[in-house]
Amino acid sequence: MDGMTTTRLALRPKDAAAGTDSPLRLLLTPREAAEALSVSDRTLWAWTAPRGPIPCVRIGRCARYTLADLEAFAERQKVAEPGRQGCAEESQESSCPTAKPPL
Repeated sequence: MDGMTTTRLALRPKDAAAGTDSPLRLLLTPREAAEALSVSDRTLWAWTAPRGPIPCVRIGRCARYTLADLEAFAERQKVAEPGRQGCAEESQESSCPTAKPPL
């Protein structure tokens, strides 16, 4: 690799307390996905496509998330260099919504 570490989201299996093996799950519920990202359900919903950058799988009226999509989103949110204050220090033509316009 190029020196960057990859992000792995850890999920607790629902049956961990019972000590039973849980089956392989391909999709996460919104609550599980929000927990994996350490955000509220409401924040996850705001970040879900088409409103935001996180894609979801629609099964009927239910939204579900893949772990790979959540990991990719978390990876894109990393600050490029240690010590930087985020995207506000990037060029003046930044598309970052928190970047302040030049005076």
